[in-house]
Amino acid sequence: GMIELPIPALETGGMRGRFSPGDHHLYICGMFSWAGNATAPGGLYRIRKLPRPSHLPLGLHAVEGGIELVFNETIDPKSIDVANIHIEQWGLKRSAKYGSDHIDQHKVAIERAMLLDDTKTVRIESSKIKPSWGMEIRYKLKASDGSPVQGTIHNTLYEFANRNASK
Repeated sequence: GMIELPIPALETGGMRGRFSPGDHHLYICGMFSWAGNATAPGGLYRIRKLPRPSHLPLGLHAVEGGIELVFNETIDPKSIDVANIHIEQWGLKRSAKYGSDHIDQHKVAIERAMLLDDTKTVRIESSKIKPSWGMEIRYKLKASDGSPVQGTIHNTLYEFANRNASK
């Protein structure tokens, strides 16, 4: 899955970001060549570390019967509600034109959402989630300190992990 980082818009595309072990800032190399809204041919950017948490998802796991989102901070269990989470899925129709049309786009009915014992993992349960080319997960939660934890994840779901399989 991928998310949009809470950083200012760059004048170029951004790639190969690295966190400095010295100052803990994010350094990003940028370039632009075609088909986009960038305004500069290249650049090197420093994104300064903020003194407060960013409340970002660190992991997404497709498990039988649902999705698990792992966050970098503890989540307020009172904010876990199916009304605060929305999932859409779709397939793609490949064609000769640029881009691919979404086909069979639909909202996924979420049956249950819960916070796991680590207080950082939100499990979203639905028997309707199936492998698909496209998925959008939108969430509006709260961290344990009351600050907002919200965002959108776009991903492809190839298959579910079997957490009960012996290794």
